[in-house]
Amino acid sequence: MNQVFSVACGFLRDEDGVTAIEYALIAAIIAVAVTVTVLLLGQQVHAFFLELKQCFDAPASCRT
Repeated sequence: MNQVFSVACGFLRDEDGVTAIEYALIAAIIAVAVTVTVLLLGQQVHAFFLELKQCFDAPASCRT
């Protein structure tokens, strides 16, 4: 019985799997943040680059 308790305590103290889970959670949070940022700012960035392209095509039509 003492050996089973010792093995169970050793298993509970092992933190190798916890570290991998923490890294996976951090990666998932970063992926969600990037996705939300692209969805929220994507149209604005697209409009900015279209305006920039128009300025290169016809500089007189650009606002200062």
